[in-house]
Amino acid sequence: MEKIRDLRIKYKVVEEFLLIFPEFADFVIPVKLNKKVLSLRVENSVMRSELNLMQEELKGKINKYYNKEVVNSIKFV
Repeated sequence: MEKIRDLRIKYKVVEEFLLIFPEFADFVIPVKLNKKVLSLRVENSVMRSELNLMQEELKGKINKYYNKEVVNSIKFV
């Protein structure tokens, strides 16, 4: 049963990313969550750099939204 919950959370993080961060809708596409690593597609290199600098803030906001650690790293692709 626990594995089903974990799988559900993985999909929810990707699906709800833009609900948590609506300001990123124009330039970020959430791709997947695997082993607590969230992959985000960011085409603009300047925005990718900005988001990389904000990585701790992003992880904190996502984990707070779900009340547990679901993301411990963010990968920009």
